[in-house]
Amino acid sequence: MKNNATGPCPAEYLLVSRISVDEWRIADGRLSDGSAAKVLGFIQYRNAQYEVLNIKIPDHDEVFSDWESAVGFFAAPVVREKAQIKR
Repeated sequence: MKNNATGPCPAEYLLVSRISVDEWRIADGRLSDGSAAKVLGFIQYRNAQYEVLNIKIPDHDEVFSDWESAVGFFAAPVVREKAQIKR
C-alpha cells in the first residue's frame, strides 16, 4: 500500500481499532501500516464521556458526550460548494 494521503483524513478512511475495554486507536486508512503518520490519536471512555487525544495537537484533549462526535473529531471537515445561481 502506498502512502497517498494528502491533507486531513476523510471520514470514510478512518480506521477505529479497539485496544482495550475502554480505549480505541484512530488511524488513517489511506496510509501504509508501517507509517507512523497512520495513527491519528486515541479515544478513551471514562466518567461517562469520551476523551479524545489527537497526537498532532500535543497537550490538548477534547471531551465529547457521544461516540460519533469523538470519532468525527478526527475526520476532515466536509466542504460544501455554494450553488451558483444563474439569473
